[in-house]
Amino acid sequence: MNKIVTTMLVSSLTLGGFALANASDDNRYEKREHAGKYCDKHGKGFDSRIERMTEHLGLNDEQAKQVRAVRDNYHPQMLALRDKIKANRKQLREVMHADTVDQAKVEKLAQKMGALKADKIILRSKMRVEMNKVLTNEQRKKMSERKEGRGHGHGYKHHD
Repeated sequence: MNKIVTTMLVSSLTLGGFALANASDDNRYEKREHAGKYCDKHGKGFDSRIERMTEHLGLNDEQAKQVRAVRDNYHPQMLALRDKIKANRKQLREVMHADTVDQAKVEKLAQKMGALKADKIILRSKMRVEMNKVLTNEQRKKMSERKEGRGHGHGYKHHD
């Protein structure tokens, strides 16, 4: 019975690892790196989001300034996590495409990826809490309503 459970676990991890390593997520991720949230190359990204928030939520100058300050506070940590996730994904891909797959390395890298993504979620949550402190109740309600409409191309989108 234990051999069956172990075999199923190893098979699941292997298949999940192959799916993760072969996902076309990397191309999308690299494109986002250029034109994503924190794109410095063209001066767009988060600043344009703040402009949209200002317009749609009616932020005053002080609120927009505070939102930028929160973003600037978390920006280096977010970039560092993004780079770690990208490096982990690359390592996982290399291990998965090796002639002999080292299952222990796959498991270790998969656990590390989970921890990195958890750190990113926690960091994003902290940033959101701080930003919400800047908004009025009406503005928070308006933002929630916009997020509900994201499926229709509206709202503020966040990607992993």
